[in-house]
Formats: sequence, C-alpha cells, structure tokens
Amino acid sequence: MRQMRLVRTVIRKELRVTFRDRWLCLACALFSVALTVSCWLSVTYGAETVSEIESLQRTARQDWLDQPTTNAHMATHHGTTLYKPLSPLSVLDPGIDPLFGSQVRVQSHRQERMTDPRDARRPWLNSLAVDSPALLLEAGLPVFVVLLGFAGISREREQGTNRLLAGNGAPWSAVIVGKLAAICIIAAVMSLPALIPAIASLGLEAETPVMPWPDRGLRVLFLVTAGALYILGWAALSLAISSAAGSTRTAFLALILLWFGWTIAAPRLAGSVAMNRYPIPDWRDLERARDDALRFNKDATSTDDATGSESATPSESREISSEGAKLLALESFSDAVYDRFGGQIESAFESQDQVMSLGTLLSPYLAMRANSMLWSATDRRHHEDFRRAAETYRRDLVRSLNLMEARQERPGPSSEDRRVFWARMPAFDYRFPPAASVFRDAFLSTAVLCVWCLVTLVGAFRVPH
Repeated sequence: MRQMRLVRTVIRKELRVTFRDRWLCLACALFSVALTVSCWLSVTYGAETVSEIESLQRTARQDWLDQPTTNAHMATHHGTTLYKPLSPLSVLDPGIDPLFGSQVRVQSHRQERMTDPRDARRPWLNSLAVDSPALLLEAGLPVFVVLLGFAGISREREQGTNRLLAGNGAPWSAVIVGKLAAICIIAAVMSLPALIPAIASLGLEAETPVMPWPDRGLRVLFLVTAGALYILGWAALSLAISSAAGSTRTAFLALILLWFGWTIAAPRLAGSVAMNRYPIPDWRDLERARDDALRFNKDATSTDDATGSESATPSESREISSEGAKLLALESFSDAVYDRFGGQIESAFESQDQVMSLGTLLSPYLAMRANSMLWSATDRRHHEDFRRAAETYRRDLVRSLNLMEARQERPGPSSEDRRVFWARMPAFDYRFPPAASVFRDAFLSTAVLCVWCLVTLVGAFRVPH
C-alpha cells in the first residue's frame, strides 16, 4: 500500500510539473489537433474511396454483362477490370496501398500490372505520409515522449530531490513506475483522436464484406498492443538515458539523435540498400522480352498437340475441337511466359522485403511500421494476395470462355440472352486473408518490439550510482 501511495504521489508530481510548462502543453495540444485533423481526413477519404470502388466495380460488371460480343473467345479480349477493395483499417495506416495501384485489367494473352495508384508522387519504401495517423503516432509521438522523459531523472539529480526520495525510503522501482505511468498517461491522452479511425474501421463496410468484424477487432487489438509496447519502450528509454547521462542537456541530445537515427535515417538507409542491392526490373523491358518469346513461339500449339492435351482434361479433350485445344494451349503457354518473367519482379520485391526485415532488428520504428501495415492489411503481403487472386480469376475466366468457344457455345441474339450468357461467368469476389494467417509474418517485428520494450525497461529500473 505504501508503494502504491508513493507511485500515485510521483504521478501527480510529474503531471503537475508537465502542466506548469506552458510551451510543452501547447506543443502537446497542437499535436493532438494535428492528429485529430489527420484522422478526420483519413476517415473521410476512406468512406469516399469505398463508395468509389463499389461504383467502379459495379460499372465494370455491368459493362461485362452488356458487351455486344457474340463470340466467347472474343469476350476474353474484351476482358474486364478488377478493383482492389479498401482495407477497413487503412484509415489508420494506408501503408503501400496509395503507391502500388488499385485496379488491374484482366484479358487473354496478357497479364497486366496494377495501375491507378492513389498517390504516385510518394517514394515507395517507408514513405512519410503526412496525412497518415499511423505516421504521426509512430514517428511524431516518440518526440513528445522524449520531451516528457528526458529530464525525468537528471532533473531530480541536479535539483537534489533524488536524495530526498532516497532519504525517505522511497523504492527506486516505485519512482520509475510513477514516472513511466505519468508519461504513458499523457501519451495516451494525446493519442485519443486515433480512436476516430479505429472505431470508424469497425463500421467502414462495403456492400460485399471484405473483412469480418471479429477479424477487424483482432487486428485492431494487436495493432494497439504493438503501439503500446512501442511507446512504453520510448518512455523507458528516456528515463534510462536520463538516469545514465551526466546532465539534462546530454540526455536530450542523446535521445534526439537516437530518434533521428531510428526514425529518419534507418528507414532511408535500409530502403536505399534494398533498392540498390535488388533493383526492380523495368516493366517495359520485361514486356518486350515477354512479347518476343510469345512471337517466337507463336506456332508452338500447331507443332505439338501435347501442350494442348496438358491444358484440357481428358473429358474436356473429347468434347472440344483441335482449334479449341490450340486456344487452350496458347493461353497456357502465355501464362507460363508471364510466370517466368513476372517472377523476376516478384523475386526482387521479396529480396527487398528481406532487407527491410533485417532493418527492423536495428530500428524499433521499422518494426512498428511493419507491424502496423501488416495488421492494417496494407503491406505488400496483402497487396500480393490480391494480385494473385486477380490473376487466378483471369485464368479461370479465360479458360472457361475458351472452353465455351471450343464447344461452339454462343450467346442468344437478344440483349437479355447475352446478359444471361455472360452472367455464367461469376463476378470477382475478394476477401482479405484472416488475421490468423498473418501471425507468422508478424513474429519478427513483434519480437523486436517486445525485446526493445524489455531492454529499455531493464535500463530504466537499473538503480543509478
């Protein structure tokens, strides 16, 4: 009980000292206002984007059903457009979504890349998006935690109040707990506007649900937990350095240099190393090489019907003509060419991801960014999941239409007959992967945050000489 009373006394004393510093209070208030504006803009943009994507996808489906094509194979060239749904948690952290494109055209013989990025002006790796609530919390809030804690111990030592505490028998652990609690209370109050997008993400819903409610709640829970570990680590680090430094000024300079190195320098260094060591192949070069391969093998299906037999099942082979087998074989060959050349881009991205993962071992900010984007379903893993789903849909669509053409199936003469005929091709339905499926990817960044928090706490509770 005595220690609890002491902890409460330390908390009240730290809060009183903070509130007396008018400039610090003003800066904290301005940060909260900026975070509120960022959250409001993010939620507004998210709601508008969800409505826009739904409208575009409906229009694309209507265009597919109303196409005047009277030939199933020609319909594969008509194609359709697929739009990536917006993750409900992107209102907290948009991640790479604004950079990597949000729509893809699906048609035969061509595997298109995703286009129409929402913000193509930002650099790719770990961009600092000023309109992102996640950035303000992950890069900006630690600065205020440093301002709140850099003098927590050194000031007591310089003013001699630490001797009074020791003389009254105050346990060092109770003093540290009180100071940590005071810093975390102020940081939590400053972060309250983040509840706006967090609550909005639970209610941000499209006509076709893309992420179930329990999954959203679980993702928000893990995101908040990671953020709490991250901020607690910064608070403990501030007190640890304040205790170890010779003066308040030295503690402040050391903490600001650490913040700059981890938050500003490390992401850019890791990104530069990743992009220089594993450059992304130019898409235009890959397209030229791919087109050359397709032209060179244009007659591959006429020289060997074995390829065609691999593209159709035995029961299908008995039903289709040799011309239909050629269509299936040509599409199978073009898919193999795309897989070979597209794999070069995917391999480069995976290598860059590995470099950035190693960067999380050196920077708690990178670990927090990786965790935040992963649980918000806005990292490259989720982007690649959508791309694969779209490509699977494209191949199934083209194959089904080519089989219909090989069987001489045709739409009726009337517009209603054509709508019924083309409606046999199901609409694209994408759902985000369940949260349970990303635990393995979150292990490294979560482990780094846990170790970071533990080490800084040990440093903070270490009794100074």
